[in-house]
Amino acid sequence: MKALTNLILFLLVSWSCLSQEMDLKRYSYSELFQMIEEEQDTIFKLKNAEIVYNEATDSLFQAKADLIVDSILSTQKQKVIDKVLFLDNVQFLTSKNTKDESIINGVIKHITFLKEVTLSQCSSIALLNCHFKGRLYLYLDNKDNQIEKRINYIQNTWNQDQFISSTLGLIMKHCHFHDETVISSNLAPYKLDSPHNILTIIDHCSFYEYKPLNDSYNSHFFLLFLNINNLHFTNNRIIGKSTLITFSSDKVDYTKIQDNEFLESSILLYVKEMQGINILDISKNSFGKHVGLVIDTFDPKYVIDWNSFENKLFSIQTYDSFYYKKNPYNAPLSTKEIDEYLNQILEDKDIFKGEIGLRGKLLNHYNNILDTESKNSVYIELKDLETQKLAYEYKNTPSFDTFFQWKVNQFLKLFSNYGTKPSKAIIFSLYVIMFFAVIYLFFPNSWDTHGRKRIMDRFGFFIKYMKKDAGIHEVYLEDKQPDLMEYEAFKNLLIQTTPQVPKFFIKTGLPLYKWTIARTKLHASLLSKFDIMKGTWQDLPLKKRFWKSILLIGAFLIAIIYDLFIKILNALMLSINTFTTLGFGEIPIKGFPRYLAIVQGFIGWFMLTIFSVSLISQLLN
Repeated sequence: MKALTNLILFLLVSWSCLSQEMDLKRYSYSELFQMIEEEQDTIFKLKNAEIVYNEATDSLFQAKADLIVDSILSTQKQKVIDKVLFLDNVQFLTSKNTKDESIINGVIKHITFLKEVTLSQCSSIALLNCHFKGRLYLYLDNKDNQIEKRINYIQNTWNQDQFISSTLGLIMKHCHFHDETVISSNLAPYKLDSPHNILTIIDHCSFYEYKPLNDSYNSHFFLLFLNINNLHFTNNRIIGKSTLITFSSDKVDYTKIQDNEFLESSILLYVKEMQGINILDISKNSFGKHVGLVIDTFDPKYVIDWNSFENKLFSIQTYDSFYYKKNPYNAPLSTKEIDEYLNQILEDKDIFKGEIGLRGKLLNHYNNILDTESKNSVYIELKDLETQKLAYEYKNTPSFDTFFQWKVNQFLKLFSNYGTKPSKAIIFSLYVIMFFAVIYLFFPNSWDTHGRKRIMDRFGFFIKYMKKDAGIHEVYLEDKQPDLMEYEAFKNLLIQTTPQVPKFFIKTGLPLYKWTIARTKLHASLLSKFDIMKGTWQDLPLKKRFWKSILLIGAFLIAIIYDLFIKILNALMLSINTFTTLGFGEIPIKGFPRYLAIVQGFIGWFMLTIFSVSLISQLLN
């Protein structure tokens, strides 16, 4: 008996809902806009109605299923409506075309609204290439379960596949908004065939800065999305320096904010209580001046593109707390107040902790999903904040400890991006090595045997060659004569003592002698093949002196370049030896550079230690 009573009550409630839905007035799309045009008053109001596509009269309210403006549709003239519109509980029953499923019936398109438009308690709207010159207040609501009643009515009366109203919350494509725009949605999900049964799509739209009613407030494009399964905000452009955009996604399954260009606007992103499918995608956006963010929890499935947020992010939660302490009844919301808040990051400990905390959460998120690049970028920004904080503290309360930490942080940023980029440490080390090598180049060292006399010796060699009637190899051997005589004396010693010492010393000594003079003989042999003068300079005919001069100068310059190369190489090797603190028990340089070498050794030890730590850290990551 009790079960029968419950069944009767259920049927009565269902019949009541269906009757209430049937009581809604029904108009075609063409009838609706005809009523708007014929309205004598400057305000058009309509309440409790359904707008249904009529194949006989509504051909102008068709569009491709993907709602892309093709060449045919774009040629349609823009219809102008110069009235204030107020629609309350007006449901647009958008449907698929029975002949061509790629066509949607019931799309409001190519219309320019010159004055304010208010749509209240609406739940299914498709807008294509519409211009809103006045304010737009669009409230998609589920008040009194109107959507549920309408969906039940559609399922019981029509073929469900014919209508897409049950899966459509709002679609706006290629629309333009020139004044204040408020879109507030509170659509509860329903478990129909589609897992994403309530859609809100705003795609390829443009939002322009407007003059606010009160000069003390920003122009403000406000988006509030509540209880929507599937939200897409993609490929839009927000134009204006002081425009403030707010997204609030609460209790949703899927939120996608992608490929938008916000120019100089400030953005606030509230993402709370994600549930169900639980997908968040904020990527490939070009954010403007500031981006405020609050996310309750970071799930590994979330796609958050750090490149869009870098150097623009601030914590909305900390921002709200900061202004709540000043005025708990009115938290201002404009780019002016955001700038004021950000200017106090260093002096207000609570703000600093809040900003560090938000970046810490993002750091953990990227670490959990193994996104090392984003993790390092977040870490660098976090450490930059810390460095700025240390500089601020030193300026106000100077101390050696604060100064040391500040300068170490600055050095770590310059040297290796706070240990996240070991390759940068190598490049920086090379700069240090080259700097000291240039200094060593102008001072003698024990590695450079010729020292500053090297170039003078070259001049002497070529002058002697041009004055003497001998081959260049003969002049070369003459210069090497002191060394050759020493080697020759060694050879004569071996020959003279042959019968007096074991043959071992003779057999090993003679090859040593030959190997010692082999380099000199090789050089002499090569020079003999490139003998330019073949006589003295004075003996040359005048007509040959020009070409001989070119050849001699060329040979001289090649020798000088070789000498300079050896000198530079010695200076570079000395700098590398000192930087790496290898050492050979002595410092092969004298004078003032000797002290610089000690300083370089200390710098090298410090840098190589940091490099090792950075490299190990990256390897472990």
